[in-house]
Amino acid sequence: MGPSGWRGGEYASRIPRRGKDELGQLIDHYNALAESLEAAERAQRQWVSDTSHELQTPLAVLRAHIEALQDGVRRADPQTLGAMEDAVARLTRLVSDLRLLSAWREDSLIADRGPADLARIAQAAANSASEGFAAAGLELVTEIAKPVQLSCDAGRIGQVIDNLLSNALRYTDPPGSVKMRVWAGDSAAYLTLDDTAPAPSDASMSRLFDRFHRGEASRSRAKGGSGLGLAICKAIVEAHGGQITAAPSRMGGLHIRMTLPYGETA
Repeated sequence: MGPSGWRGGEYASRIPRRGKDELGQLIDHYNALAESLEAAERAQRQWVSDTSHELQTPLAVLRAHIEALQDGVRRADPQTLGAMEDAVARLTRLVSDLRLLSAWREDSLIADRGPADLARIAQAAANSASEGFAAAGLELVTEIAKPVQLSCDAGRIGQVIDNLLSNALRYTDPPGSVKMRVWAGDSAAYLTLDDTAPAPSDASMSRLFDRFHRGEASRSRAKGGSGLGLAICKAIVEAHGGQITAAPSRMGGLHIRMTLPYGETA
């Protein structure tokens, strides 16, 4: 099947290899392109399937409550209205996060890049999160070197740190602690976040930044969130030319490491 099959969305066909001459090389290029297109098609279908699955739960909750109200089985009391409000809030978060990831796919995620101090951004995020950590029975410890100048979209990087802190707050058992470090390296700026138990499983660790991935048990959907927070972190960091990774923490939980190139700060 030739390129006409591609127009129909059929990318599974391959041409048998026929030697190492120019025709053989052309066949190799054709097969490589077909494989790439097939992988992209699978990823797109998975994206649509995962999104539909995530939308189903809050929509089903809303539908059940509305039908119960219409049938007179339930009354519009604070408990029922609160459950409906929670479902709407979840849908709102999900749609907002999907729009953000869509901007990344369209190369419009980073809108305002300029000189910024990573130390100041991180400290502001820690200050904002401190009350929530205290209320949850968690200690938030910071080791932030000052200043750590780089070129970035300060709002987006602040969003990454907010997401990381929110993730640690959501999944760290009390009493526990979370430690954030920020420092300047020779060629890049660094931020790490460590928390105490529990930790994701080994199988889950490599997939933490996948869209809609949630680990089992302690890091489950029941903890809240859209399932896109860490995927958004990865998208923003990579849009800055940086890297973000996950590993087991020596503190017993999760270790996140973010590396950001300095760029042009002048």
